[in-house]
Amino acid sequence: MALYLSAEQKSLKSLFSNDNRYIIPNYQRHYSWTMEQCRQLYDDIMDAYSSGADSYFLGNIVLAEDEHDDRPEVVDGQQRLITLWLFLKAIHILHPFNNRLKRMIQVESYDDDSTTDFVSTIFSDVFEVKDQEQINSILAKTKEDFEKDYLEYLKNGEMLYYKSSAEQVKNNAIAIYALMREYFSRLDDEKQKVFIDFFISKIYLLPIVLKDDDLDEARSNALLVFETINNRGMDLQDADIFKAKLYYMSLSVGTGEEFKEEWKDLISRCDDLELKIDDLFRYYYHIIRGKEGIVIAEKRLREFFQKDPKSPFKTGGYEIVLEDLQKTLDAIEVYYYKRTEPTRLGAWLQVLDAYTNQNPVYALIVFLYFHKETTEDVLIGFLKKVLRYCYYRGSTMSVKFEIYNIIYKVAKDLPVDDYLAKNIDPWMWKSPGRLRKGLSLLAFYLKYPNQVAVKNYKVDKILKSIDMCHIDSSWPKDSLDDDLNSLGNNIVLDMPQRNIPIYQRYQSYNTSDLEEVRNLINSPDGYTYSQFTKRLEDISKLLENFFVNGKEG
Repeated sequence: MALYLSAEQKSLKSLFSNDNRYIIPNYQRHYSWTMEQCRQLYDDIMDAYSSGADSYFLGNIVLAEDEHDDRPEVVDGQQRLITLWLFLKAIHILHPFNNRLKRMIQVESYDDDSTTDFVSTIFSDVFEVKDQEQINSILAKTKEDFEKDYLEYLKNGEMLYYKSSAEQVKNNAIAIYALMREYFSRLDDEKQKVFIDFFISKIYLLPIVLKDDDLDEARSNALLVFETINNRGMDLQDADIFKAKLYYMSLSVGTGEEFKEEWKDLISRCDDLELKIDDLFRYYYHIIRGKEGIVIAEKRLREFFQKDPKSPFKTGGYEIVLEDLQKTLDAIEVYYYKRTEPTRLGAWLQVLDAYTNQNPVYALIVFLYFHKETTEDVLIGFLKKVLRYCYYRGSTMSVKFEIYNIIYKVAKDLPVDDYLAKNIDPWMWKSPGRLRKGLSLLAFYLKYPNQVAVKNYKVDKILKSIDMCHIDSSWPKDSLDDDLNSLGNNIVLDMPQRNIPIYQRYQSYNTSDLEEVRNLINSPDGYTYSQFTKRLEDISKLLENFFVNGKEG
């Protein structure tokens, strides 16, 4: 059948009192609301109720549904749905003979191998966490269990439940029970029933349901609708969708459990690097582009991996994708760890990181992917070529187009150009702008060819606005502003920056391990104009030698 979209406002009673079991699909992230969000929801509902409002609207949720199944996937709204389910459970514990509440928190199990006759109306299939285990535990809890938890809640204090936890569902259940218990203690039975009726009959959501006889198609369209109507931007990352696709691929060959373990390992490695999974796929995308010889403009990640004929999702099995992702992580780890080492390679990686966009880093990761056993000298040689091109072009995203060609050449094991310039413009040292830090580092490491990476370096101005009253009288006033923003007035430090007058900073400069910092002040008059011009001239020669002649020093 054709895709069917419906959007009908529903009360919680209508939403939960049916045979539906709402599935939080595996491409979603885990339940993450803390007591802060739960308390805000509680306060909003209470404000509406106490003001005498006829109803309270909680917003949209987006569902994808198979025409032949009564288990809709929750594309948007899982945080609210799980939280509302926790409120319903807490209220039912306080009113155990309300059968309508009971029908809202559980549905009859249709699985032949189920160990219970009833299951929760919400099921989380997110396998990296134990959300569903906690939901199952909460569903089974009795009044006695909740009272025991409540005593623990009083002992711990409410603020503990405002912190994120691996047991977020369980913690919120306890805190929500405490809220409702305290509120009901102030009401007689009749007023409690009036509130319960408001809660289940007058609180509304707007489920936008995308239904198709092909769940994949319904899911794809539901994600599109979500992306269109959600003006806060997509909550779901591209990698969440890719994870689901790979998981379905593994299920089709009967290796779902193996995939889960491999994916958890991938997540763990990324966490160690503080690397987002989306960024891992972005690096992987550039590796694929190199392999496939793609040098045209990039597509959006989701568009490429889901629809492009050259996507590995279409050309290979999930095992190949996971293997490639692990190899990509190997390359990223080399980059991450080498840039913190006190070596000459670490120095060049600092210059790379100081560039104003990520494009040269993509080239490096591709190089490391295809040349895993390369020597540091070879890697430095490659870095010099990439940096020579990017810094010569200035701070611009347009460098990406030549980076595409470099990536292609690396993947095909073709020689990469040296990118030597015929000449360089004085803007490079006179008005470096956003490249100030990177070019200051570059000039410093060119001047000292044996200098290893400076740990926790800072690039600071030698003369600052606070020093204007101490400035050399021979300094031309008409060029002063330009001079102070040039590379001649910048220095690489191995100590924290301090916004104090220069005559006080000199004392700390004398303790530096860097020769250039210790020798900066060689005159009783401080940092003089003649010293500045000599320094700027030396820097210009260093940069010209690097960009035009391809040499250091």
